[in-house]
Amino acid sequence: MEQHQTMISILAQERLLGAILGAAFAGFLVFELRKSIYQPISPKNKER
Repeated sequence: MEQHQTMISILAQERLLGAILGAAFAGFLVFELRKSIYQPISPKNKER
């Protein structure tokens, strides 16, 4: 029974780590997309 308990805690830790990594990746992705969306509004592009 003790081994089963540690197994659950390992799975919980893995799931937590996955959620944190997923959230960090999603935040980075949104940041990069926003940067690429707002870039065309830069003065460098208005010279054309």
